[in-house]
Amino acid sequence: MSINIEFKDKVKDSSDVSINDLISFVNEKVEQKTNYFNLTNLDGFMALEMYYNDNYLKSDLVHICNYYDISTRKKRKDELANEITLFEMEQINMGLVMRRKYLWNCMEELSTDPYLKKFIIKMN
Repeated sequence: MSINIEFKDKVKDSSDVSINDLISFVNEKVEQKTNYFNLTNLDGFMALEMYYNDNYLKSDLVHICNYYDISTRKKRKDELANEITLFEMEQINMGLVMRRKYLWNCMEELSTDPYLKKFIIKMN
């Protein structure tokens, strides 16, 4: 866990900051970060991991890991699902996750088109 401390226009001189103010500020930030990983996120994490375990083959999970540049070496299917879920639950990765899902949907749509499906190479 990392915390960035920024004082904007509140403190002009470092002598204005007491140690108690700094401790309470850090504790507040840690509490905010901790609250982010509440039970709702834990439930979502478990649901997403179960979704990948139940609805995807290992080869499909390997393709997703390769897209995200996640190592697949010597990992079982459940480990791959866990790695993907951890990656996708991170806020910083949300743009890449949305792009992958969009592109996967495009490939599915193209594979159902009578003419364009011959141009799509199956990944399995």
